[in-house]
Amino acid sequence: MEGLNVLSEVATERLKININERNKPTLKRKFESVENTAGKYKIQKKLTFHNKKILLKFNSRKSDIINNLIESNDLFGELLDKLKKKGWFEKCQEVENKINFVKGLPKNNCEKISIIDSFNRLMDGELKQKLIKIINDEFQKKQINEKFSNQEFNKFFAIFLTMGLCPQPNLKYYWKKNDFIYGNKLIKILLSRNRFSQIHSSWRFSNSVTIDEILDLIQSKFQKEWEIGSHVTLDETIIKFFGRIFFSVKIPRKPISTGIKVWTLCDNTTYVYSWSLYKGIYEEVYKLVLRMAKTLPIQNKKNFFFHIFGDSYFGSDKITEDLHKLKVNFSFLCKSDRPSYLFKKGLNPILEKGKWKTLINDKNNPKYCVTSFKDINKRGFTCVNMITTNFDDSTKEIERRNFKDRNPNNRKKIILVNKPQNIVEYGNNMGLYL
Repeated sequence: MEGLNVLSEVATERLKININERNKPTLKRKFESVENTAGKYKIQKKLTFHNKKILLKFNSRKSDIINNLIESNDLFGELLDKLKKKGWFEKCQEVENKINFVKGLPKNNCEKISIIDSFNRLMDGELKQKLIKIINDEFQKKQINEKFSNQEFNKFFAIFLTMGLCPQPNLKYYWKKNDFIYGNKLIKILLSRNRFSQIHSSWRFSNSVTIDEILDLIQSKFQKEWEIGSHVTLDETIIKFFGRIFFSVKIPRKPISTGIKVWTLCDNTTYVYSWSLYKGIYEEVYKLVLRMAKTLPIQNKKNFFFHIFGDSYFGSDKITEDLHKLKVNFSFLCKSDRPSYLFKKGLNPILEKGKWKTLINDKNNPKYCVTSFKDINKRGFTCVNMITTNFDDSTKEIERRNFKDRNPNNRKKIILVNKPQNIVEYGNNMGLYL
């Protein structure tokens, strides 16, 4: 007996009620009073409605007993006895947190350099030569004699930056002549329209230079120029793209629904430190998390541990031990079935509204914990499950809109809500209002 099944059976035993036996005289009186004036269909409808009223009364009394059972913690004690066999214990005392916040900063005085210098740092000799080789290989296939030079490379990217600053409906509009609205003098001076279209149509990755080589070089430049902070966020990003590519994705409910999916690792300044391109091949979630965590400079950091935050797509009990071996802290939301004995059939059914419970994996030397919190949102009450190395579940008072009130005017009012500290910190780092 677990969860609501235990509560339901205990409540039924305490009520000691049999609906059919207790309410037979009432049903008989209702039947006789309607029989003379109504047809058979109306009689059956009346009886069905009356049965529903009896069931509602029964369920309301039953729910009162269930609430009393929860308040007395009878069920929580029974649940703890079962979870102790699987290595989970109630948090009875404060546990020391090994979490120090360090902000991400640029290296080598990057704040003082100009935009052109920062671009030259990114587009150094090795990366530029690989990109030039891609264009020249395609020129050779198309039998174009004029090669793509280093000077043209700078002009081509200058045109792209100008197009971003001064957008126009179509590419050909930038080379319009004798027009007051369209046309750009700088772009006309740098390259002709035919030469630009030759270069633009020749960006094709081949076996000689793959897209992975280019992305790895760019990523190494990003990591070289930045001192990453302690709190990092793992999430997916979709880059808008409507071209022809075999690993493009389409997710209708996203703000950017169609494009290229990338797994990104960012610090608290939103700087993208590392990424991984999704190529349509499924990868197990815990392997993806470990692969992204290994890109962090863990060996170089002796003063603090990194702390990774992620949503319910990444959260499960499979990754906890591996991340602990890497000396990386974590806070991941978990779906109710990861694992179900702990959340769906364990903590979630016994929680009261606005309350939370925390369990630790070891009584003497805990490595991580789980916190389950029954929260209120626009859809009603929901359970927020989190597995984390942040043991601080103390009460934190935050402001929130009154979603529960049916009056639309009252919903705009700000109310104070108590929440556990570790879930509030998760929301702050993920950019959510939890």
